[in-house]
Amino acid sequence: MRIGVFGDSFADKHFDDTWWAFLKNYGHDVHCFGESGSSLAFSAGLLWTHALEFEHLIWCVTNVNRVSFRNQDKNYHVTNSFDAIDEDINIAKKQQISQAYLQHVHDSHGHEALGWLAVQGALQKFQNLTVIPCFETPVYFMQEPGFNLCELSAREAQYYFPGKDLYTIHQQYYDFRSAHFMPSTHLKLAEMINTAVMSGKKIFSADYSSFPPPTDSVEHRFPPR
Repeated sequence: MRIGVFGDSFADKHFDDTWWAFLKNYGHDVHCFGESGSSLAFSAGLLWTHALEFEHLIWCVTNVNRVSFRNQDKNYHVTNSFDAIDEDINIAKKQQISQAYLQHVHDSHGHEALGWLAVQGALQKFQNLTVIPCFETPVYFMQEPGFNLCELSAREAQYYFPGKDLYTIHQQYYDFRSAHFMPSTHLKLAEMINTAVMSGKKIFSADYSSFPPPTDSVEHRFPPR
């Protein structure tokens, strides 16, 4: 099956040792468009542009607190914790304005509602679409939170650092996991996502206990800062 994958760092096209690449082990022809730090609007635009090129679509839905823009054939992505300012003065201004907007003006609640509506609209428009929640919102907007990739990544990290949240871990250690997961987790994700795709599941979900404990050494994946 020819599959198009869209999303943020959980589906980054630059990593070929992650779940989307391992989907090829199940006989699929997979093309990934994901970019780290990208906004919901960015991945939604790519999904809309390329939808007719694929037999099945996978959209890793990120949170709404991001801004993406394009300048001279290069994409730039800004989050509210963004700290990498470009050397180009004009680009740097856009990055700073984008971050200020996210920190001081952005209406998170309204954009979460808009994001939920966008996801529902995409599911109705594209019958061959499987959505994978990256975070609790917007997929679970005003609902009991369900499975999401961020929570899975945090639980995996906490296996090495019991009692610490992901923010604290990242303050003290580098995170060298490809697309936020250990290899064993990517392999399991590929297996489970393939099953979801072949069964026509619209929103991917899983039991966190289904994933095997990571086996990589902590020094290899989480060296101290």
